[in-house]
Amino acid sequence: MLNELRNHFELILFTSSSRIYCDGILKNVIESKEKYFDHKLFKNHLSPPRSTTIAYKFKKENTMIKNLDILLCGRSLSDTILIDNRSANYCEHVFNGIPISDYHGNQNDTALSALTEYLIQRILPAEDVRNVIKEDFIDAVLLPKNNPPIGSGQGNLSIHGGNQSILKKPPIPHNR
Repeated sequence: MLNELRNHFELILFTSSSRIYCDGILKNVIESKEKYFDHKLFKNHLSPPRSTTIAYKFKKENTMIKNLDILLCGRSLSDTILIDNRSANYCEHVFNGIPISDYHGNQNDTALSALTEYLIQRILPAEDVRNVIKEDFIDAVLLPKNNPPIGSGQGNLSIHGGNQSILKKPPIPHNR
């Protein structure tokens, strides 16, 4: 799946974990044979929510989030998505966040394959990813139909093909 996605997107791993922990997993599991990620961001790249956001009003002491502003040098928010299992991580850029269910080691988990299909069918052709995400995730929650995260096994959002999810890496479309 990562092979297919990297043909269409710039893949950036943005994790709340430390570099040492993440590098160990990447080297021994995910990228043991092939490199997928163009860039990697770790715990030290997290930032506190801005005081102008609703997240700030509800934040716990020492709350840190994944602020996409760190990626904007040469990139646009209209082309940037953050896939995460924790929606608070994209509270600064709600229309750029795609939720994904937690992974618990189940080999039958289909969240990543559903996400891949969604990214290629809905996000890749989008002029502005925020409009698609608003329609599929934000409006879906605010309107009568309820569409839980990709891979949760609930809901009926056919995502124009499946459920919805979040990876732990923000794919950024190439050729925009």
